[in-house]
Amino acid sequence: MIYDAGFQLTVLATLGLPLLVPPIQRALAAPVRWIPGAVIVAELLAVTIAAQLATLPVLAVTFHQISLIAPLANLLTVPLLAPLLVVGAALATIGLTVAFAQPLLLGATLTLGWIAWPLLWYVNRAIEASAAALTATDIPTLAIALYYATLAFAIWGLPTLRRRLRERAQPATGEQKTVGAMRSAAHDTGRVRLGARLLTTLALVAVLASAGAALPALANGGIAQLDFLDIGAEGEATLLRLPSGVTVLINGGPGGSTLATTLASRLPFYQRSLDLVVLTDPSAGDARGLEDAASRYRVGQAADAGMLHPTEEYIAWLDALRRGGATRAQARQGDVLWLDRQSHLSVLAPPQELYPDGSDTTTATNDLILRLDTPGLRVLLLSAADDLALDTLAGSGQSLRADVVTLALPAGAPIDLQGPLGTVLMMAHPR
Repeated sequence: MIYDAGFQLTVLATLGLPLLVPPIQRALAAPVRWIPGAVIVAELLAVTIAAQLATLPVLAVTFHQISLIAPLANLLTVPLLAPLLVVGAALATIGLTVAFAQPLLLGATLTLGWIAWPLLWYVNRAIEASAAALTATDIPTLAIALYYATLAFAIWGLPTLRRRLRERAQPATGEQKTVGAMRSAAHDTGRVRLGARLLTTLALVAVLASAGAALPALANGGIAQLDFLDIGAEGEATLLRLPSGVTVLINGGPGGSTLATTLASRLPFYQRSLDLVVLTDPSAGDARGLEDAASRYRVGQAADAGMLHPTEEYIAWLDALRRGGATRAQARQGDVLWLDRQSHLSVLAPPQELYPDGSDTTTATNDLILRLDTPGLRVLLLSAADDLALDTLAGSGQSLRADVVTLALPAGAPIDLQGPLGTVLMMAHPR
């Protein structure tokens, strides 16, 4: 949960309000003093700017957009949110009781609806008019760290530096210190003030506590998550994460840098290991990415079907595993790769004796074909298997039933349902 964008935005925005709103509001007091309701305007703008500053990197990295008009959009719409919530709650409450109460309530429901409608229309039009943003891509982690370091200095370091400079320039007398303390005490009467450091500490404790509290729920009630990674049209890569924490990478695409960037957006920043890495197709379009992954991550176990005549890419893959100290298993039809106590990958192809070169027009006849069985999900992974492999699979007598079927096709190639692929899909009957 701690890596969910919604959770990050909520925590950062909530933390940014008490830390950033007061100084921003003081800075805006003079520029907006000529506007009617200047105090309210300054507060609304300060809240919006504070939330924007606190969440800017997460917004940019997650949505690849930065909105510079958000303060104006909130200034136009936020004052109406409270009335809309009240009217909407009343409308829903009365609407639920219309069927069980007097018909007179129908008139009240319609009246509330006519009150809410123009307000909602205005809010929607204001949002649409403000829907302009800058595009942000490829933001380095160092830039994000420098941004928050600068923000932290502005919150804590800069005020402390200014205070010390003032104290050096004009040392306060004992009487001035006493008067200042009395004013501070009078200002704080009836309120509890939390220092910025204490507030930040409480926020960190809340984040860690919520993340820790979520782990048992994820482990017990979660489901498997299968991500088809966008690594270009020349290969494929699939990331499987189980509720037990097991992480499996199947194929790696044609390039290591693309895969590394994609994995960094899917995995926690501290995770530097992969429990199982599977190479189903030893061609360059899948092997090169895995070769790089084996050097960036600690691979617990690796599996592939082997090759009768190893290619350069396949030898490089084996060498990367050897350098990384990974355990490699040769997987053939009938083998089972256990992921945890409830989940496993069944190897449906190739046969124990690989097809000799030249038995078909492609080298994909010996690609691994797998079926994932995990609670609530069965996936048939056909990879780039060719017609001979699919035809043999259809006649093997093995159970092919699956909720999801994945396959890799050349760019622009149609799905031929009249051939062996269509037969396999009919037998799998996926959702």
